[in-house]
Amino acid sequence: MKKVWLLGLLLALCLSMAAAELPEQLTEIGESAFEGDAALTGVVYLPDPVKTVGARAFAGTSIHGLVVPEGCESLAADVLAQGCAAYVTLNGAETEITASALTDVPFIFAPAGGSASGMKGFYALETLCVQDGFFYSLSSGEALPLCAVDGRAVSGVVTLPKLVDGQPLRQLDTLLLKGCDDMTALRVPSYLTIPDGMTVETYAAMTLTAPVPSVTECTAGDVVTWTTEISGAYGDVSYIWLFNTDGVAYSTITSEPEVSWTTMTHGECVASVTAIDALGDRAEAQAAGITVGEPIPVYRALLIGNTYPGTEKELEGCDTDVEAMRTMLNSMTGINYSVTVQQNVNSSAIRSAIGATFADARYCDVSLFYFSGHGGSDGSLIGVGNSVVTVSTLRSWLDAVPGTKVVIIDCCYSGMMIGKSEGSSSPASFTSAFISGFSSYTKGDNLATNGYIVMTACTKSQMSQTLSDGTISFGAFTYGVCYGSGYDEWHQKFLGYLPADEDSDGQITLGEAYSTAVDRVDWLEQIQPAVTQSAQYYGDTSFVLWGK
Repeated sequence: MKKVWLLGLLLALCLSMAAAELPEQLTEIGESAFEGDAALTGVVYLPDPVKTVGARAFAGTSIHGLVVPEGCESLAADVLAQGCAAYVTLNGAETEITASALTDVPFIFAPAGGSASGMKGFYALETLCVQDGFFYSLSSGEALPLCAVDGRAVSGVVTLPKLVDGQPLRQLDTLLLKGCDDMTALRVPSYLTIPDGMTVETYAAMTLTAPVPSVTECTAGDVVTWTTEISGAYGDVSYIWLFNTDGVAYSTITSEPEVSWTTMTHGECVASVTAIDALGDRAEAQAAGITVGEPIPVYRALLIGNTYPGTEKELEGCDTDVEAMRTMLNSMTGINYSVTVQQNVNSSAIRSAIGATFADARYCDVSLFYFSGHGGSDGSLIGVGNSVVTVSTLRSWLDAVPGTKVVIIDCCYSGMMIGKSEGSSSPASFTSAFISGFSSYTKGDNLATNGYIVMTACTKSQMSQTLSDGTISFGAFTYGVCYGSGYDEWHQKFLGYLPADEDSDGQITLGEAYSTAVDRVDWLEQIQPAVTQSAQYYGDTSFVLWGK
């Protein structure tokens, strides 16, 4: 015992003089050698010759950490009991540890697979990393904050990083601030969940720059690209974009810090973006507003007439109908349609013509599709070569066209386009049903749906009539449409006024065009009793089709 006491005295003197630097000749530290010595602080590094550490050798002291050399053979019971130590580092895998040797020590750092592997608070030395004076364990794809290397060295405001050696900080449950008496505040990334009883300040670990638009002024319907820059993100990032134009808001999500967005409303548009990374960390930024001007609609028309020349189903008058529609539309100086005409085409050509004619359509544009030819009993359009365009197929092609679609069909059974077999109710009552959103005419794959304005020559069970005076043939319905808009297809001349323009404003609405077409077909029935067809329509009757 005398030998142990002398070594203990020597050790105590060295600790007080040289901050835990011990004599190299020490081979053992006796039982209770420094027990209760409050003067012992900081980290004690036992020299390499030390083979054994007796029971309660450092119990009740103020040391922060104990580092045991690789050659140490054993640690006895309660080595650091009732003390202030945050950790013990065992550099040797074979050091024998009494079951209660490390009572009251939160963390044990030792080689993986060694004698300490199964102990509470164990972390493998191979996983440890030191950053800014703190131990972190890097495992399972995350950085776990453990404790300070030396609590005495920690002072003022301490900031824990988001990433440690490239691994993310995901939680604070393992963090021990024991011994960090001079720390005034702890700052942690704002995305972390704060354990009960822990007082922290949060900071934004991820930042975004204000989104930069590709233009400062544009017109509604134009595509604007917004770009932001991010720093401090981990893993995949989702960008949630919000575009607010005078209180009208739209949003979208991208995986890149850039979005191309079609302006939907005119006014002052402000873009903001929220980024969320793989840790749930968030950052927000807002751009200065850009001015979005009121849209100027572009009107396009595709007119198709099939006469099926050289076949047993050759049909007269469809070429006259197409020419009449083109002449009438070109005379409408108030709304300038860009007109494309296709004649005697099959279903594939019809699809190609729709794609080409309406390729540049925007949400504010109007695209008119007109067809005069044979129609199938299921409402399909018949192309040359016995090709077929079903109602659902036509809708799928037109659905791909942004904006409002005006569809005018002059063929047999065309009421199938909107699922109608009865005569239309009055325009006013039908419009009310349409606007309410509960119209009984909205069905399945037909065209009775939002974004469409439709007129058909007849119901889904009627034949569409073609008339001839021996010199010219024409469709009764198309004749009625063009006549109401100031062009007499039968006599190939302009009337000089617009019979359908009931309010004399120079514009022809769906309701006006429909009413006059019905009246004119009724007039033809008086001349030719064989004409029995009831035009149909779908859509807002106040919608302006064309005008002067």
